[in-house]
Amino acid sequence: MYVIATIVGIGGGIHARPSAKIVEYVLSLPETHAWIEFPEENSHANADSVLELLMLGVQHGKTVVVKTEGKDEKEVALNIVDILENFQI
Repeated sequence: MYVIATIVGIGGGIHARPSAKIVEYVLSLPETHAWIEFPEENSHANADSVLELLMLGVQHGKTVVVKTEGKDEKEVALNIVDILENFQI
């Protein structure tokens, strides 16, 4: 398992478009599983579900933890972090 924390840089937080981008990416990697945790609210979501990601309610500037497990878990986690920090509409 690979675990990394990041600060959400997306204006508006984790909303529908970045959630869809994360889910699309994670679903393209069937040998890797990913989760996003929001420690401030003691909640977590599977990164393969737009609805679960939206329900986290994470706003810009909040810290989340990305956890991945499986093939290329570090690379997958870092790519998810990149989306969370740099997603542009």
